Amino acid sequence: MTEELHVNPMDRLRPIDLAAEIKASEIPEETMALFRQHSAGVLSLDDFAALWPSVQKARSYGLGITDDKGMYEAATRAYGLTNWFRAYQEWAGRGVFGIKDGDILFLDYITRTGQQAVFFVPPMVFSHPSANVTRKEIEWFSQNPERATDTLFVFGLYSAINPQVSLPQDPRTRVLEIERILRNKN
Repeated sequence: MTEELHVNPMDRLRPIDLAAEIKASEIPEETMALFRQHSAGVLSLDDFAALWPSVQKARSYGLGITDDKGMYEAATRAYGLTNWFRAYQEWAGRGVFGIKDGDILFLDYITRTGQQAVFFVPPMVFSHPSANVTRKEIEWFSQNPERATDTLFVFGLYSAINPQVSLPQDPRTRVLEIERILRNKN
C-alpha cells in the first residue's frame, strides 16, 4: 500500500488564488472589469464549487480548453455540464457552430436564449497553442459583455490538482479520478 492511498481527497486539490489565476490567464484588466460588471460572476474554482449547487440551472454548458490532462472533461462531468463536444453532436447541422460575421454561433445562441454557461478559463488564453477557440470565445465576450449575464467565469480549474498527486496514466481512468476529486470538493 502506498502513501498516496491515504491522502485525503481534499488535499488533492490546491487552494486557488483568484488574482494569480486571472493574471495567468492573460485577460486584460479592462476585459475583466467588463466580465465582473456584466457576467453572472468571476470566481475561483473553490468559490464556484461552493456556489454551484445553489445556482445551477436545468441545462448548463461548460466552456473551456480541452486539455490533455482531462480537467475540462472531468469538470463538465463533475458539475453536470454539457460539454462542447456533446453539444456539437446534438446540434450538428442546425447552424449553431462555427463563426459567421464575427459571431461565434454557439455563444450567440446560448447567450441569446438565456442558457447558462460556465467558462473554465485556462491560463495563457492568448498564447496557449491549443486555445484557438477559447481565445476567440474570450474575445467575443469582451466585445459583447452584455451577453454574459448567464455566464460564470471560473478560474483555477487547470491548476487545481496538487502537482504531487499521481494520476492514472490511462486517459479515461484519469478523467474519472479527477471527476471524483472535484466532486468531493463540493
